[in-house]
Order: sequence, then structure tokens, then C-alpha cells
Amino acid sequence: MGRVTCHDDFINTNGDVIVRCLADGTWETEGNCLQRVWRNPPLSVFPVAVPLPVGPGLSVCMEGTPTAPTSFTVDLLTGSGDIALHADFRFNFSGTTNAYYLDYRLNGSYTGGQEFRPFFFTVGVPFSLMIYTTATKFRISVGNIVYAWYPHHAKLPPADVKAVDITNGVNVTRLDVLCNN
Repeated sequence: MGRVTCHDDFINTNGDVIVRCLADGTWETEGNCLQRVWRNPPLSVFPVAVPLPVGPGLSVCMEGTPTAPTSFTVDLLTGSGDIALHADFRFNFSGTTNAYYLDYRLNGSYTGGQEFRPFFFTVGVPFSLMIYTTATKFRISVGNIVYAWYPHHAKLPPADVKAVDITNGVNVTRLDVLCNN
């Protein structure tokens, strides 16, 4: 018998942490370590896969620095091509200045979403962002301050989130796709 342990930046996705070698030399169960934390990832790694279903109490945590005075986006992608949460942080983009915009995309269409203020980003200044999941809503926090609650769409539950995509004017220095509150 043995115990499966994964490096701190990985998670064992099969749920079994005890493995046993059988008489024929094969393993009764095997560990399956998948990456959940990226440090200083180049933007070319996006989207990144979420190794386990996202559920209440789990979050996506990101550290980065805005690099352009337009916008940057964090999308929680489903396996069907929909977006469970579209978070667009706008310095000056699409007629919006210094606000962030939360929305979702279902069957190829955005819904109109909701705009939020105050705006808490500055080009060139590092930040820490958390998207926390409850049973019914996403909570958006920067640092330790909660700035918004946005409801899940019934047809886009967090458990359907398969990847995180981060695009446009931001340098991501750390991403943890299954951090805890």
C-alpha cells in the first residue's frame, strides 16, 4: 500500500489517496495529479483546464498587473462553449470607463449583464482577485474586499465550468483554479 501525494500546485483528481500494489504488480487504484496552480504563466497558456468540478466554497484566485488602459477579461468557460461568468474589467472600453461588467453567455448570446463600481484597478499596479462560488452566486473580491455578487444562470451551474480564460491587457503572475475561501 502507498499514499498518493501531489505537488502543492497539483490536486489528486481520483479522490483515492491510498493505493495498493496487487500480486501481479499492477495498482488497484492510481493517483491522478492535475495542475491547479500556475505561477508566472505566460498568457499563451490560457485557457487553463479546471481539474475538478467547481462547487460552493471553491474559488478562482488570480494575481496580476493590468498592462493596458483598455480592459482585461476573466471567463469561466463551460464544456459546451458557454460562459458561466464573463467578468470584463474596463478602464476605457466599449463606452464604459472605470467599471467592471459581469455577464454570462448562453447559446452564443450575452444577456446584457450588469455594470459595477467602484473600479479598483490601476494600470501597472498589482492586484489579487477572487471569484468565489456559493450555491447561487459568484462573489467578486479584490484583496479582501467584496465588490459584487452576481447570480449563476440555472443552465450554467459552476459544476459545468471546465476552464478559465484570461485575455487582453493583463500580466497574470499567479492563477489558482481551485483555491479555498
